[in-house]
Amino acid sequence: DGALNAGRLTEQELVAAAEQLQGPGRLRRLRVVRAADHGADSPLESALRALLIEAGITGFRTQVLVPVGFYGAHVDLGDPDRKIALEADGFEHHGATRAQFERDARRHDEITRHGWTLLRFTWPQVMFQPTWVVAVIQDVLAQAA
Repeated sequence: DGALNAGRLTEQELVAAAEQLQGPGRLRRLRVVRAADHGADSPLESALRALLIEAGITGFRTQVLVPVGFYGAHVDLGDPDRKIALEADGFEHHGATRAQFERDARRHDEITRHGWTLLRFTWPQVMFQPTWVVAVIQDVLAQAA
C-alpha cells in the first residue's frame, strides 16, 4: 500500500515483482499484492484493511468521505452503504496534544451525528488482538444488517 501511495511503483510493477518471487508464502504474497490499495494512508491502516481481507469482510474502501459539515471528513476505511467507518489510530497523531484530542472527539461525534457508526482501533489492538478487532467489526456489521 505504501509503495503505491508514494508513487514508487505502479500496480502492474508491484504485481510483476511479486510474481517473480518463488518459495514459501508465494501465494499469500500474491494475494496481498493484488489487494494493495494506493489510497491507504498509513501502515496501520493497511494492517487493519488486511484483517478485513483475511476475514472475508467486504464493502470497505480506503479514504471514504463522510458528508459532515461543509468539507466532510475522510475516514481510513468506510462502507458507505452500511454507514460504518473504521479508523486506525496511532497515538502520535491522535493523542499527542489536548487540541488534537479535542478535534478527534468532535470529529467522532460529528460522524456519529450524521448517522455513521465509527469504530476506532489502536496499533496494539490491530497488531496483537486481531481476533477481537475482527469480532467487533463482524458484530457491528451484523447489527447493521
